[in-house]
Amino acid sequence: MNTPDLSILTYSNIKHSDAWKIYTGQMDEFFPFDVNHYLLVDTIEGMESDLNENMIKVYYDDETQTVSEQYKSALDMIETKYIIHDMEDFVLLDKPQEDKLLDCIDFLEKTDYDFVRLIKCGVREVSKSVGDNLYEIDSSDPY
Repeated sequence: MNTPDLSILTYSNIKHSDAWKIYTGQMDEFFPFDVNHYLLVDTIEGMESDLNENMIKVYYDDETQTVSEQYKSALDMIETKYIIHDMEDFVLLDKPQEDKLLDCIDFLEKTDYDFVRLIKCGVREVSKSVGDNLYEIDSSDPY
């Protein structure tokens, strides 16, 4: 199976470094595609061994940068068309269904939608079906 034009961007903070070892271990074991994995983080000082050495570290300054500036610094580095946004506590428990990920990319290619949320959470009401197991969430929904 061809690797899609995809990167992973994981947002974290040294305060959450206790989750890094299991997070990176599970990603290495289960994520089905060989893609660039960016870690947006304030520092990794003293925790280097808990991270995958192939992860591309993008550092931010928590004191001077807003969260949007932090994300922009990482997004400016990413050259792929698609990004999976992740957090260090979204741990894979099994191998994701490659065909479903590719279906999401195909959906984005063929529609005017800008993103697909890979988890269903905090949604009060689903507006309409827009694809196979894909639903539009009304823009007025606070989640």
